[in-house]
Amino acid sequence: MVGLRPARFTLTALLFVAAMTVAAPDIRAQGRDKALESVKALTAQLIDRTRAADTPDSQIWAGVQALTDALRRFALAETETRADEKVESPPLASLRPGQAETTDLAAEPGPEVAVAEVPREWFNSKITEAQAGLNAARSAVERGESRSEIAQALETVRAALSVVNRPPAP
Repeated sequence: MVGLRPARFTLTALLFVAAMTVAAPDIRAQGRDKALESVKALTAQLIDRTRAADTPDSQIWAGVQALTDALRRFALAETETRADEKVESPPLASLRPGQAETTDLAAEPGPEVAVAEVPREWFNSKITEAQAGLNAARSAVERGESRSEIAQALETVRAALSVVNRPPAP
């Protein structure tokens, strides 16, 4: 009987590891979606605080810095995850030499999908727009522009983040 306990423990541990391996992609996908929602929420809070008359300028500056850090961490983590993922060859293999599968970046956003399903071109485009809006907000704070100017730049960030996981329908 004594020999069964270690074997049972080992079997249980192996089953746990196998279950986690199977569930890992789903957990990772949920984490990616939660990270995007977190950045969206931080953006909305910062816009509300910027528009509030009782918020000190120092808090707006700190909020812009926190949003910059959060957006940078999200974009970097997502970019690294996408670099580690395998490229799907069937759609690419059907293209002729010199052709490239492209996403129409000017098209209307489609229905919301998981971040993992967003085409790379669309993701990069929208994150670049969000970063440009955040740079404009930071510059506006540094120049001492009005709160409405800062909020307008932050609205650009919110608009880009609101469609980052809504690529155009094929």
